[in-house]
Amino acid sequence: MTNIDERSRRALYERLEDTIGAEGADTLMSMLPRVGWADVATTRDLDSLRIATTHDLDRLGAELHRDMALLGSDLRGEMSQLRDELRGDMSSLRDELRGEMTELRDDLRGEMHQLRDELRTEATAIRIELHDGLRDTTRTLFLGMLTCMLTMTGLFLTALTLTR
Repeated sequence: MTNIDERSRRALYERLEDTIGAEGADTLMSMLPRVGWADVATTRDLDSLRIATTHDLDRLGAELHRDMALLGSDLRGEMSQLRDELRGDMSSLRDELRGEMTELRDDLRGEMHQLRDELRTEATAIRIELHDGLRDTTRTLFLGMLTCMLTMTGLFLTALTLTR
């Protein structure tokens, strides 16, 4: 049997059209396969293909299910490992933060004690300076008043002597 090409099909159609008319030629040509009979699938071929396809799909489904179960197991394992690592990192960070906060608190306390001591020293120095200033001012005022009184007494005695 020889292969039928498109030119041969067209020639056959034209002969059929001349013999049985255009409608009959269309109907008959639509029933002929465009390929050779060896390429046409039979019902038995389709049944075999359906069974093979069903087996392939079942096998692929089982493989997919197994692969998904493995991936799920791997993912749960990795998530568990990640969770453990994250907890460890968080614990480390918490410990570091506590250490730094304790160090900062101790530094602040030291600085506050130092500032308090400096303020006390400054306050004491100001107190002493004020005390010394008040003492000097009081002495000056006392001596000034004493001088005024002595001067007044001298003037009074002089005035008394002159008036006699």
